[in-house]
Amino acid sequence: MVNITIYEDTKKRLEDIRKLILQGGKSVAFTASITTLEQKRLELANKVDITQEEIDRYSELKNQIESLKKEKTKHLDEITTIEQLQAPTISFPDLATQNTLSITDRIVAFLNEFININTPVIDVQWKEYQKKIIASNQDASSKIEEALSQITPEFELLKQKVEQNEQLQKLAQQITDETTKLHTAQKREEEEKKLVAELERKKAEIIQSHEKYYNAYSDYCAVVNNIGISQQTDLSFSATTE
Repeated sequence: MVNITIYEDTKKRLEDIRKLILQGGKSVAFTASITTLEQKRLELANKVDITQEEIDRYSELKNQIESLKKEKTKHLDEITTIEQLQAPTISFPDLATQNTLSITDRIVAFLNEFININTPVIDVQWKEYQKKIIASNQDASSKIEEALSQITPEFELLKQKVEQNEQLQKLAQQITDETTKLHTAQKREEEEKKLVAELERKKAEIIQSHEKYYNAYSDYCAVVNNIGISQQTDLSFSATTE
C-alpha cells in the first residue's frame, strides 16, 4: 500500500505554497500591472526630451533661486526688526550705580536738562536712520525679486522636463519591481501545479491500493464460499501494510 504520510506531506506543501501565492499575489495581477505601467511609460517617453546639460542647468538654477529667496527673507526680516525697534534713549550710567563721584542735585538737574534737550533730536535722527536702513533693505529685496523674475521662467520650463524624466525613471523602476514579483509568482504557481498533480497521483495510488486490497479480500471470500464453510481447510488470509 501507499504510505499515507507522503500524501499528507504533499498536501501540507500545497497549502503552504497557496498561502504564499495569496500573500504575494498572482501572476495575472502582475501581468496586468506591468501592461498598464508600460503604456504610461511609453506615453511619457514620447513627451520627455531632456539633455544632461539641461539637467545640470536645472540644478544650477534651483540652487540660485533657493539662495536668492533666503537672501530676500533676510532683508525682509531686517525691515521688520528695524520697524519694531524703539528709538534710543540718553542715559548716564553713573547716576544709577554706586561710585565715588560726588553727584549733587545741581549736576543731576544739568544732566536731566541735557537729556530733555537732546532726546527730540535723537528721535528725529533715529527715524531718519530707520528709514535709511529700511530703504536699503527694500532696494536689495527688489533687486533680488528682479533677478528671480529673470531666471524663474527658464527654471519652470526645465523643472517640468526634469519632473517628467524623474517620473519616467520611477515608472521604469516600478516595471522592474513588478517583473521581479511576476517571476516569483510564476514560479510559485508552477510549483502549485506540480504539487496538485503529485497529490492527485498519490490519491489515485491510494485508491488503487485500496481496490487491490478489496479485490484480494473478495477473491478470498469467493474461494471460501466455493469450498464451503462446513469443510475442513487450511486456507487462510493475511495482509500487510507498508
